Amino acid sequence: MGAITDLAESINDARRSIWGDASTPVKILILVVLIASGIGIPVIIIALLAQVVAE
Repeated sequence: MGAITDLAESINDARRSIWGDASTPVKILILVVLIASGIGIPVIIIALLAQVVAE
């Protein structure tokens, strides 16, 4: 379980570093690019799961 928790914490830290300091227009731009490129749904789900596991 330690490796899974470490991975989740790393993903959560990356999410915070990108998402946490971003302004609202930048967050919207990131979401639009992720969804338009087709990787938004898996990335969003993985980020949310990592946040739950890390906390």
